[in-house]
Amino acid sequence: MVRRTMDASQRQVLEGWYDIVDATGALRREHYSKTFRYIYKDEGVLMLEGAGFEIESVFGNHAGAPWSPFAQKITFVARKIRDAA
Repeated sequence: MVRRTMDASQRQVLEGWYDIVDATGALRREHYSKTFRYIYKDEGVLMLEGAGFEIESVFGNHAGAPWSPFAQKITFVARKIRDAA
């Protein structure tokens, strides 16, 4: 796996290879490339609220640990706000 440095748009490319063995035992190597961008907690909150969601909780991982500035993951629990029509 290769992780390139972040570009000016704060995007990063992650690329690598994985091997696929088919039913006959033949090996095929596949290349993948993914471009991603990290988001920060406040940015995620703003994006969700801007899309009509209400934030219920923010966790520091998928197991429900408290969020802190040192958390390596952010998990948002949000509910879509119904239109008041």
